[in-house]
Amino acid sequence: MPTSAVSPLYALHRDVVLPAPTRWPATYPNSSRNGIYLIYDDHGAHLYVGRSNKIGRRLGSYFKECADPNECVYRIDAWRVRPAFLATIAIACDAETAELEQHLIRTLDPSHNVQHRPSRG
Repeated sequence: MPTSAVSPLYALHRDVVLPAPTRWPATYPNSSRNGIYLIYDDHGAHLYVGRSNKIGRRLGSYFKECADPNECVYRIDAWRVRPAFLATIAIACDAETAELEQHLIRTLDPSHNVQHRPSRG
């Protein structure tokens, strides 16, 4: 298994303008792997950076299917801006995952990371 794998963009809605080769409700990229996920708005601004030991499970806690299977709805109401697409980075080493998450939060300054603290894993 590769030590890291960066996914292509994954669209959360069918009306997302930016090109995304994979769309909802396909399986999240790198869903069964440890790593980082980045959530973006319609304009490509960084909304959130997080990490998880199972990326798909964590993303499933944010997004779910609704009556229209081609659209997703949010499990949490904390999004001030509509999430439009995401990308994932699978990383084999948990220590590297934590370091990369901290670096991305500091560098990208995502608007929805609370006080720019890394997630707990």
